[in-house]
Amino acid sequence: MLTFLTLFLGIVSGANVVELSAGDAVAAVELRLDGASLGRIAGPPFSTVVDLGAPPKPHELVAVGFDRDGREVARAVQKINLPRSLAEATLQLLPGKGGIGRYARLTWQCAVAPKPTRTVVTFDGRPIAAPDPSRIPLPAFVPEQAHFMRAELDFPRNLTAAAEIAFGGQNRDEARAELTAVAVFAEAKTLPPLDAALAARGRPLNVVAVEEDGPAEIAIIRDEAARSPLATMAARSFWRSTGSAAIKGVARLRRDQRARFVWPLTETFQHDVMRYEIFPTTPDYDREAGGLLYLVTRVVAPGISPAPRLADAVAVAALSAVSRNRARAVLLVLGGSRDGSRLSPAGARGYLQALGVPLFVWTVGPPGEEAGAGWTGATDVADVSTEARFKKAADRLLDSVRRQRIVWVDGIHLPQDVELSPALPGLSLAR
Repeated sequence: MLTFLTLFLGIVSGANVVELSAGDAVAAVELRLDGASLGRIAGPPFSTVVDLGAPPKPHELVAVGFDRDGREVARAVQKINLPRSLAEATLQLLPGKGGIGRYARLTWQCAVAPKPTRTVVTFDGRPIAAPDPSRIPLPAFVPEQAHFMRAELDFPRNLTAAAEIAFGGQNRDEARAELTAVAVFAEAKTLPPLDAALAARGRPLNVVAVEEDGPAEIAIIRDEAARSPLATMAARSFWRSTGSAAIKGVARLRRDQRARFVWPLTETFQHDVMRYEIFPTTPDYDREAGGLLYLVTRVVAPGISPAPRLADAVAVAALSAVSRNRARAVLLVLGGSRDGSRLSPAGARGYLQALGVPLFVWTVGPPGEEAGAGWTGATDVADVSTEARFKKAADRLLDSVRRQRIVWVDGIHLPQDVELSPALPGLSLAR
């Protein structure tokens, strides 16, 4: 038996003490970070310092236990800086033959509620009914063709979970639940064949499905100091002439796009013996709720901090977006407040780049010491203090999300390890 006593539940970087507990059969432990050996610990106590580097990025930390004869007798794996949710779900293709009369099973666990408040199941991109999650009837399908099934669940406290499986095609008798979602930018609506297009650590990846019209989300972090200037701009530009209806229509979300806020302040949540710092979030807003100008000026925060944790919230929002496996972007709206984050803007930018999440930064004045300092390396940094500038910046953001496609590949891979072949024009990894 081999167990990590040190659990990295937040976003971490730099040098960290790692402690493990091992059974009597374990005489030595070797630690491996992202496949590279960090050396062996010869005998208890099994404790050492591991340098995770800076800025933070996703890692896989593996501990391998050996007996006195050098044989492997135990192994433990910990994912670092990757989504770990209080709500999780799994999909399973139930036993059967052929493509008629088949069923799937959806199961879940959530720390705060026994049942989801909303469940959406799709088969090859089309919604299907799931009145009994333990036995979901599948539409007739051709086993010789590849198929993709996905479930999304919403729970109280704005917690979400998602599960995916792929089956059919070359591996017609095997359902694959270990999949990695890769976000790519595509200039054309339909992607070209992606055989040998993606690789990880030099090894080609098997593409099992592509979501070309799937859901998309924008996670918004708003500095409360930006709300009043933007509201004044909105009132000056629209309210006196056409009223609130015009404001709601500015920068309206596209079909299947959703927006939600991640607030740059924390609340403590107790789960079993663990204490978590949670950044509160809102439910998802669709295009009927109003455009981006309406949302960033009208949605009310649960509190105001004199030193909002903006960079920390950006990183948490990106991690949450990746866990949903959707087309995505993070939007940071700055108003000049002092950032009370533990993470620097450069660290947050590097983390989002490793995760594959585009970052858009809006300021209510020209980027400089008061507003955009430290964020100039983001995907897009824009002054949105006028109606025209706001609309242009919003169009770039919405178009960036619209151009993304989610490519599903076999296996679990660290996002920064995935590479795209340069021989495919019109395609690029989302960054």
